[in-house]
Amino acid sequence: PFPAFSFCIDTDGNYWFYSGNNKTLNPDKLKKFDASMKPLDQRLPADETILPWGFDNLKKNGAITTFVEGFNDTVYQINNGEIAKAYAIDFKDLALDKSAFPTDPMDLIPFLRSKHYASIKNYLENDKYAYFQIVESSPSDPKSMGIYHWIFDKAANKNLLIKQDNEMNPLTYLNAPQILTADNQLYFLGYLPDSDLAAQDNNPSIVSIDLSKINFN
Repeated sequence: PFPAFSFCIDTDGNYWFYSGNNKTLNPDKLKKFDASMKPLDQRLPADETILPWGFDNLKKNGAITTFVEGFNDTVYQINNGEIAKAYAIDFKDLALDKSAFPTDPMDLIPFLRSKHYASIKNYLENDKYAYFQIVESSPSDPKSMGIYHWIFDKAANKNLLIKQDNEMNPLTYLNAPQILTADNQLYFLGYLPDSDLAAQDNNPSIVSIDLSKINFN
């Protein structure tokens, strides 16, 4: 047994576990087991130069299983028991050069705070839509991250980019997307403003957004 920040069962019945960047726990961050918990594969060697962070980054959305790592511009899908690149986003001047990370992990936080960069925090997909939660960090105000919700209608080849209000409660549901269902419901988990609550004890709340009702024009 070992700790994991995220796990899922793919459509072939394989178990995938993400243990984060902690070499003292596991030399590799992503592990695959069969239904009897027999080890089948391991990927993504832990990096000693990065702090031992973990992310909730394995998501199963119907038949599509998605994976993304923090501070990255590439997202992945797991199909037929294999993981493969799905999309890469060109952030241009906001791309984070991971090869420039300091060799001492304790220097990483100051390094990141000194950079103006964007990365993918969450990625969900079903047959009709792909959803990306993008985080932009600026050295002018490291505590105020820009959060964007990018929705792509694959059939219509249309996309919509929505910037989240920076004044929102840090615990807002918009910060925590959970799943995109086969019927195009995008679910979030978090806090609603008091004005939207039927009762004060309803927080945290589960909120769904029907992507099929969004106007992309």
